[in-house]
Amino acid sequence: MIKNLAIEGIMANKKILELLSELEHIQWVKWRRDIEKRFKIPHSKWLDVSYIDLPENIKEQDRVFARRVLDILKENELNY
Repeated sequence: MIKNLAIEGIMANKKILELLSELEHIQWVKWRRDIEKRFKIPHSKWLDVSYIDLPENIKEQDRVFARRVLDILKENELNY
């Protein structure tokens, strides 16, 4: 029973991490489009790729920021 609850907690944390990572990608896409338009820089191929379709190494870049959000929540006793 306790083992099952621990596994459920880990799975919930992974789901939250992935949801925050997807949100980070969406935010990055908006930011990058604005930057490309404003400064006329080359188009990034990741702009047109949804989070779920990104390669793992690119997803991990989004997860870095998502983990920072989770750390802030934990530091402020808002555990998820």
